[in-house]
Amino acid sequence: MVPGGADARRIPENGAVARPSVQWHGARVGALIGAVGGVLFVVLNAWPLGEPWTNVAIGIGVAWFLWDLRAIMRVPEDPDAVRPDARQMQAFWIVVALEVILIIGGTQLAIRVLDIPSASLPWVATVLGVHWLVFRMVFRQEVFLWLGWFTLSCGVVGLMVALTGVAGSDALAATAIASGLIVGAVMLVAVGIDAGRRRESIIMRRARPRPPGRST
Repeated sequence: MVPGGADARRIPENGAVARPSVQWHGARVGALIGAVGGVLFVVLNAWPLGEPWTNVAIGIGVAWFLWDLRAIMRVPEDPDAVRPDARQMQAFWIVVALEVILIIGGTQLAIRVLDIPSASLPWVATVLGVHWLVFRMVFRQEVFLWLGWFTLSCGVVGLMVALTGVAGSDALAATAIASGLIVGAVMLVAVGIDAGRRRESIIMRRARPRPPGRST
């Protein structure tokens, strides 16, 4: 999820007002990315459930994804939204670049060097969780806090399962559920909740009387 909207507001030290952006594009694009990522995690990691539950889980995931799309598109443009400043955007791209490097390097290490393929997905979830938490520190959006800790916890649990061998031959299935299916489901829920919260917040702020002389 790419940060944006009114929550990204920041007043520079010189007192200047941040540049306005009446479009909700940043948060909307981020929400769409989160929804797509969530449904992919569900679809690709529902296989251990077996028939017919795999198809049931995939069906629910796709239906929730479509519901998220509707919720995202129903969020109106935010008249009080501002663009993230240069420092925030620099931090964003640094985090994304490091995330890609860590995911590729870690998964290759798990598969090719350690020969523990079941550790690759939990590693992805672990990096994803850390990246949400860094976003929380940079952009101050609460959704990143609980989403980050939950995803990080699922990743660490999966890593413990994979590295200790406690699940034996079922390690791939166990990590797919613990660090894949559950993470995807939570991402889908988070996107829908955050979109609904944003919509309600914008509608309430629009309904408030504005101070005299303030443009709408």
